[in-house]
Amino acid sequence: MADFFYAVILVVMLVGILTFVIIFSRKEKEKAKKIDNIYSAISISNITSITGIAQTLGLSIDETKGLIEEIIKKTKNNKRDYKLLKNAYIDYSKNEVILNPKANYNVLNKTIDYVIEGFALKKKIKKDWICKHCNTLNNTKFYNCHSCGANRREVK
Repeated sequence: MADFFYAVILVVMLVGILTFVIIFSRKEKEKAKKIDNIYSAISISNITSITGIAQTLGLSIDETKGLIEEIIKKTKNNKRDYKLLKNAYIDYSKNEVILNPKANYNVLNKTIDYVIEGFALKKKIKKDWICKHCNTLNNTKFYNCHSCGANRREVK
């Protein structure tokens, strides 16, 4: 009888530990997602106001401040992740993230433009065609305009 009692206690403990691990890992994933969203708001959308970031992402101001502080701490130890926030700090009087003035933020914008242009070039390589009658972009595999029905050969 005592062995059964210990087995039940062991099972209950294991279930408790597994539950804790699952809940903890789920919370860590949610936190990582929030951190990535904050970094995106700062780096891509150029939002540096903590209030603006909090409102955009639906977070509390205190939670946003804490996560930004965590990101800034990570950048001091890690040279790869969150480069744009390296040497950044929070100006608590203005409730704003002050970014490193020496960082070149235009590089990110140029990279985004380059990627977008790359996708546009791929469309040109596929030889998608524009209908001269209605100015609709049509896929290369279609010979008639999907909007007005004009023949592809007539428009060239």
